[in-house]
Amino acid sequence: MPPDVRPVVVASHPRSGTHLLIDTLRRQFEACRSWKWPGERLDRLYCNIDELPGEGLLDANTARRILRRTERPVVKTHGGPGYQTAFLDSHAGGLGSQWVQWLNDHSVRFYVYRDGRDVLCSYQLFRQSFDPSARVPVGEFLRQSDRGVSRVRRWARHVRTWIDQPDVHAVRFEDLLEAPEKVLRRLGNALGESLRERTPLLPRPFRSIWESRWARLFQMRPQSTAIINGGSKNWKECFAHEDRAFFREEAGDLLVELGYEESETWVSSHR
Repeated sequence: MPPDVRPVVVASHPRSGTHLLIDTLRRQFEACRSWKWPGERLDRLYCNIDELPGEGLLDANTARRILRRTERPVVKTHGGPGYQTAFLDSHAGGLGSQWVQWLNDHSVRFYVYRDGRDVLCSYQLFRQSFDPSARVPVGEFLRQSDRGVSRVRRWARHVRTWIDQPDVHAVRFEDLLEAPEKVLRRLGNALGESLRERTPLLPRPFRSIWESRWARLFQMRPQSTAIINGGSKNWKECFAHEDRAFFREEAGDLLVELGYEESETWVSSHR
């Protein structure tokens, strides 16, 4: 059985600000402030529900041990609202029904989203380290099939599916970066928890892979759990006109709905 705690779900499409939100919750809300043993992996500071039950990744006993370390443990997922299908760590048959019911009954759920053009540029860089098919021009990556649809359409479906859930609190990644005070107040209200107001308000990301390894080996409560990506791309420099048109065709007017564009003129813009 899952433990008697009140989880905080952080859901997202990969490369959307997942770890920034996880680490902000850990930093600013005492009830979310978990810990790990020195030498334990950084992902033991939260519970990656997409790995449960895992084949050598995360077994039920380890998950329960992680979750018991604090009153409001953070649960990470890239899956859908039913916790059945993830991106990288999918489990056969989906998450067990007891765990799904526990999350549905006891959790507060946040969904963090980001401009999909930036998301997919970052996602391509992330995948290139282990997926040879991602080592292609951006336009080709956008058009690759991902569970029967393009990567753009899958991003759009993921966002729409989550933000349409009545009990989900949507968090815009860019707002968290630019106006953290306002976002933190909303997070606190949703959680019913007092804000610690630690400064700086946001956690500092690792500056190198060596700093990340040091935190894993020697720290119990490192600020960051972020995955080092090793590079960045500007979609405005990478997207050809036909890529812009393809993105618009596959995502519809989602960028406008989310406030990233005022109209669809961005498709033909030279900026």
